Amino acid sequence: MLACLSSHAQWQDDAGRAQLLQYLGLNDLSEVNSQTEAVAMVEASPSGTYMPVAGLGTFTPTSGDYTALSFTNVTNTASGASSHASTVASRFFHPTLSLLPNLSLVHSYSAEGFVTDALKLNGTQITPLTGSVTSHAWIGNLNDPEVTATYADYLHRFDYLASSGNSLMVAGLNNGSSSTVPSLWGSSYNSISV
Repeated sequence: MLACLSSHAQWQDDAGRAQLLQYLGLNDLSEVNSQTEAVAMVEASPSGTYMPVAGLGTFTPTSGDYTALSFTNVTNTASGASSHASTVASRFFHPTLSLLPNLSLVHSYSAEGFVTDALKLNGTQITPLTGSVTSHAWIGNLNDPEVTATYADYLHRFDYLASSGNSLMVAGLNNGSSSTVPSLWGSSYNSISV
């Protein structure tokens, strides 16, 4: 199936913008006060970049589209920006192109950083995520360098992390055009998988 979106407005309509506004009882999503809400994004970092904009630590961009946002580079290992992360960010929290235009805080992880710092597969206690929605724009496989545990270990910690922090996890699956649903993240109870 091939879908071709001709405009920004059509993309928002296809994503259910009108139904969301009706459900929330709003005329425009800019009315949503999300200044205190944080979101998180997890990106693969094959070239060492995973941020939608360049920067280390906690910073606020001084130019470009995201000057009203503060970014926390949780993994804090790369200052370069990823074009894939930038595309995901434009749909997730861009001030004019996304469904959440009024966000103020974004937490960014590399996939390896998320596994280490959030899932804590070394057995230490998990701390709930700050983000109310977490975009997992990486697809995990047991043969990936960042995947060092069993599917069960991943899924138990992933589900606990989502439920304990009341965070919606949105995850991509590595099934391409096949109908086979992979175990990671397809068997999670507390996520939306695509």
